[in-house]
Amino acid sequence: MAGIINYYHGESGTVVDRGYAPDEEPRTYVLCLQGDPHRELAYDYGSDIAIDPLLQVGEMAVFVRTDTYGGIWVREQDQLYPELEQAVGRAIGERYRDHTEPRVTDETARKMGTGRVQRPATEASFFLSFGSENVLVARQIFEDLRDDAKVDVWFDLNQQGEAPEHRRQAERWLREAVYASRGFILLWTKAAKESTWVRREIEWATEKAAHDRDFHFVVLKLDEELVPADLIDPQYVVDCHDIDPINGVNEELFAAVTRRQGRVAWAEENRRRGFEIEQDYTASGYEPFGSDSGVAIALQHWEEGGELRWWLDYEKDDGLHRVHGRGDEWAVDLGIRVEDYVAFFVCRRSLWGGRYMPGTPVWMRSQDLGIRPEDVVAAYKQKAKAATNDDAG
Repeated sequence: MAGIINYYHGESGTVVDRGYAPDEEPRTYVLCLQGDPHRELAYDYGSDIAIDPLLQVGEMAVFVRTDTYGGIWVREQDQLYPELEQAVGRAIGERYRDHTEPRVTDETARKMGTGRVQRPATEASFFLSFGSENVLVARQIFEDLRDDAKVDVWFDLNQQGEAPEHRRQAERWLREAVYASRGFILLWTKAAKESTWVRREIEWATEKAAHDRDFHFVVLKLDEELVPADLIDPQYVVDCHDIDPINGVNEELFAAVTRRQGRVAWAEENRRRGFEIEQDYTASGYEPFGSDSGVAIALQHWEEGGELRWWLDYEKDDGLHRVHGRGDEWAVDLGIRVEDYVAFFVCRRSLWGGRYMPGTPVWMRSQDLGIRPEDVVAAYKQKAKAATNDDAG
């Protein structure tokens, strides 16, 4: 999965150069793209990402994720089976040819040589609306939009306080932010339904959409809470149930933001043609969007019987709560202090043993963007591993 994690089904760009990279080992075929908000260069190393050799300069190249671990860049007219199957065959055949022509231009080679990862900017700004319990899920989606799609996102990390003056200032700021944005992304959950602020933000977005046909209103349905029929046109609702836990949300969100076809719709279209598409892998019992939040009261952790154990007390509107864990199935931010705002979610970016895991449940501080969930998970797992080693010794 080294390459596929950063590629999104349906992303596209005009080919401005293509060919083999000079002096690359293993032999590498490259596309230089214009108009793709995710990248300027796409590579075929002979592993999980392929490129149809029929793609020519001036044509639109579209990335199709064929299964959980692989995908291919094809011509716009070859995105569906059986044409897609033929494109895959051409790409595999090209990998076994001896010659290395054509070669990319010197300009493309220079871009590769600098290791440039800069992506074109997306000319859009979005307001991200969410319930406070979903703050870590929202933060991860915010970072994905900012870093992977170069989208400008209005994101209220702090959430709104209850002081009357602060509420008036917050309401004015949030309303102006919604109206200044080109789109509105709503994380729909039970917590969002119960949030007064989310309801207000929906009202402002609905007002904006009524006067601006180009305004995007996208709903990501993250749990079993039904989306009210009068909330938004169903074609802009992305049901995140049973999609790829690592990358599927981004794919569908980016498709909605750029108004291109998502992988779910692509798979359904192929099924109508009589071609069954492999379902994305979803770990049994995996709940990627379960989340919570509160204010830390106390955190204790200790080693017992070769295991790292911990409990966390936190306060929220309905009173005091305690969560606990042992070993490395769950993780906790060991830097949590009394009165820190804390939150829980399943970290989709957990990297352990050199590979991405389906997700690790983690409690952590929620108001500091400098504290990355993947770093919290890695630090906790390292300490849990040390506790096991100490007991074995």
